[in-house]
Amino acid sequence: MKYKIYQEERFLHPEKEVDLETRRYFSDKEFPIVVFSVGLGGSATKDSSAYNLTSRLVNLGYQVKVFSPRNSGRSTGHLTIDNYVSDNELVLEDTAQEIGELPYAIGHSLGGYSLARILGRESLAEKGVLLAPLVDIKEQNPQIFKLLKDKTMKRMAAHMLDLIGLNSQKFSDVEDAQRFLDSLENACPCTSQLSVPTYVLLPRESNTEFRIKNLEQLRQYWEGLQSKGSRVEIYPKLDHYFAEQIFPNGKNFFRNSEQTRKILDDVVNFLQDK
Repeated sequence: MKYKIYQEERFLHPEKEVDLETRRYFSDKEFPIVVFSVGLGGSATKDSSAYNLTSRLVNLGYQVKVFSPRNSGRSTGHLTIDNYVSDNELVLEDTAQEIGELPYAIGHSLGGYSLARILGRESLAEKGVLLAPLVDIKEQNPQIFKLLKDKTMKRMAAHMLDLIGLNSQKFSDVEDAQRFLDSLENACPCTSQLSVPTYVLLPRESNTEFRIKNLEQLRQYWEGLQSKGSRVEIYPKLDHYFAEQIFPNGKNFFRNSEQTRKILDDVVNFLQDK
């Protein structure tokens, strides 16, 4: 079913002089609400790669709240991994206060890592879904992080980020980009038991399109973190972006394919299962 999609914008203020953009997409405010935590390069705007998933969840009968990480969309401030996690936590808390109950939560990539960090501390969602999550920020591209240990290479990477950003994610200057790169290296891995039922989906490729060689080991690790009523599944035909193919203008995230439609049906069944 296709619904007419409306949106409401609201700003939160995690710190002085930081505006955090949130957008709620909905067709009916009586529908249950999902907080969707986008991966790096995504934002809350309709032109974000993440909107493919947002719009499809609305058409499956959900309201979806998305936030733009700092310095993406209409959010201000300087992005680090730690403030991505704390801002995500703020959005979950604000949503629960607004609706009077815990929301559902879905996170993709860095968003999945962030949710795992949060749900390992406290139950801020009714259930969680982690799409291509990272246990550790360095896990999928260790060679890149080896290069970044060289100060000259890291400075060059910071200059590149300052010039082009990462899709919707922008950086204010070289120092801002350098601070972000430092935060990647210093980010804590996900090690705590998740406090709510979660559904973890592990695709075949890393975020740089290399095949992940230790998928079975990752599956076992996530199973070890999960609570009762959880699931972990490997999807050997899907890539990190749930895109399945590359288009001339880049990847079409969460592409409307038969397999992705089935996965979303599985996600909805998991959320609705009592």
